[in-house]
Amino acid sequence: MKLKILETEFSILKVKEIPDWIYQASFFSITKTFDEISLIVPSESIPQNKIRDFEINNGWKCIKIDEILNFSLVGILSPILEILKTNNISVFVFSTYNTDYIMVKTEHFSLAVKVLENKKYDII
Repeated sequence: MKLKILETEFSILKVKEIPDWIYQASFFSITKTFDEISLIVPSESIPQNKIRDFEINNGWKCIKIDEILNFSLVGILSPILEILKTNNISVFVFSTYNTDYIMVKTEHFSLAVKVLENKKYDII
């Protein structure tokens, strides 16, 4: 399975409403539930004059499963997450229609890549 490193740094935000500026970002994910609205966006896309308008957690790097995943597939994430868990690496995971994304704090990212490569994952 190919894993692709996305080269930008990301932030995870909790907002009260979806801000207009997000649609200008090169990459974004919006999740709205009954309880909250969460955004994932490149850190550089966040307008500095808006930073006090939301809760923010900075300093994330992202690994994309670089394949289109069929909905009938089972257990794609679990072996990857088990490797990271065994190495005490916390993650934030999200999915799209096509694939899954694994976010790791920047300070643990090099270790995450190393342990996945040691388990023969093809990281590009």
